[in-house]
Amino acid sequence: MLRLPKREDLRGVFADVAGMQYNGVPGVVRLQSRNPQCKVVISAMTHGNEPAGLAAILFLMENKHLLRNVDLFLAISNLDAGACYWQAKTPAEKESCRYSEHNMNRIPLDFGSSRYTGNISELKRAQQLWDGVFDGVTHILDVHSADQPLPGGLTLDIAGERSVLDTISDALPAAARLAEITPVQKAESKNQPFGCLAGHGAAVALEVEAGAHEDEPGIRVAVETAVSFLKALDCIEGDVEEGSPTAQDVYDVRGVVRVPDASYRIASTELLPNFAPIAAGQPIAVSKGKQPVVAPEDGHLIFGPEGLEISEQLAKEEVFFRLGPVQRRERTQQVPTWFTQL
Repeated sequence: MLRLPKREDLRGVFADVAGMQYNGVPGVVRLQSRNPQCKVVISAMTHGNEPAGLAAILFLMENKHLLRNVDLFLAISNLDAGACYWQAKTPAEKESCRYSEHNMNRIPLDFGSSRYTGNISELKRAQQLWDGVFDGVTHILDVHSADQPLPGGLTLDIAGERSVLDTISDALPAAARLAEITPVQKAESKNQPFGCLAGHGAAVALEVEAGAHEDEPGIRVAVETAVSFLKALDCIEGDVEEGSPTAQDVYDVRGVVRVPDASYRIASTELLPNFAPIAAGQPIAVSKGKQPVVAPEDGHLIFGPEGLEISEQLAKEEVFFRLGPVQRRERTQQVPTWFTQL
């Protein structure tokens, strides 16, 4: 009997997978079907405080009989930060477990050109996965969750040709999609997303923001996205229910919003919800006696803080990503009929 994982399952699957290993790399499960045509990684907890992807890992482990044509690797990306999360007692403690020493979704551009030999835990882990798992990977789905609800979920293009990403993204359930985020991240922060490491840089990679952390709707989006992703690659059994095309909101990422220091705060609560509209010249962040940070053009904001205050940690990174105008794209999702019945 197929079942959708619940919130209370997440801690247990973390412990189970953390205790497993593949090729000497802990926290990785390999599920191999007959005649694999793709080598796929589905990863969770690239940020330690984002556990929704564990539900996708559990679902596929419990239903490995549905797989076909795939050599599938299920990985917990950041084991140290993930362990911290399950020991945390309060929301503030859980938030502090996003990473131990380095944001794992901000990998230096030169990573991989020479073997990393330092002691930063996230970069050591990235090197471990690079060496033991990612060689030859053709596709990756990195499953995240967010501080704020994202009704229907959100996918991000991480690596690959736009036409290929269009085809796969059209099959996924996410209500919205961000394109062109990786070039912006590389240009403005001299870093790249973790998923760019897959296949030693040659894989097609997407990220999904499933919803709020440990939120039941987000758990469903995480599992449905993983199943639809595999269906789009012809790597999971099941007929697709014929239905009318649905529209997806697609946004090109235009840039990031940074602040000079943590004395700044968000100018208005109206800017905090994901996809909040912004007008050219409008103040985004302000600090007494200092020049405000303003929007350079009309568009939208996403991935901001929960409140008006900007933490020391956030002040070192992007406070928001800036998006261009919405584009509506018609697509037909690839959700097997058996999943719609869960």
